[in-house]
Amino acid sequence: MLRLFVLVAVLGVAAAATDYCKLCPDHVMCKYPSASPGKACKNYKKPTISASDKELIVRLHNEYRNKVALGQEKRGKNNPQPSASNMRKISWDDEIATYAQRWADQCTFEHDTCHTTKDGTVSGQNLLLGGLAPNQTKPDWTAAVKIWYEEVKDRDGSLNTKPFKSEPCLWLARRPVLSDSSG
Repeated sequence: MLRLFVLVAVLGVAAAATDYCKLCPDHVMCKYPSASPGKACKNYKKPTISASDKELIVRLHNEYRNKVALGQEKRGKNNPQPSASNMRKISWDDEIATYAQRWADQCTFEHDTCHTTKDGTVSGQNLLLGGLAPNQTKPDWTAAVKIWYEEVKDRDGSLNTKPFKSEPCLWLARRPVLSDSSG
């Protein structure tokens, strides 16, 4: 049984009800207003992410980000990853987790084009397609975050030195380790 796991984490909280279609016509919550699984889903069951899972996911992301920030990551395409003086910690965001789950509920293994928050924050996005063994009851989040981080070897370290700027409705491929990103 295959399941799509999507994790997105950023700083920032938004409060008001929003017309997602006004944020961006391709917003995941505009395109998929129902929380039901999409047509592509077969044998799909939403994973439950507990408070301790959230803490683990965020802690692991921050540990890997810190490794990059301290200049300890020597892998990278063409150049190692540069250190950072402004690498912020990420935190769990329930609003974005809702968007991520809605996207995962489509069982489509590709990045969506817009998951901008109500306050205009743009997040990064990590995708992982995986299955559970018959005796496994939940995803192995430690392994998932490590798989995501291992993509650092494909990131050109020489391109990672300019301050990060984002625009709404833009997916940013390696944002989880960019120094001036909040997610």
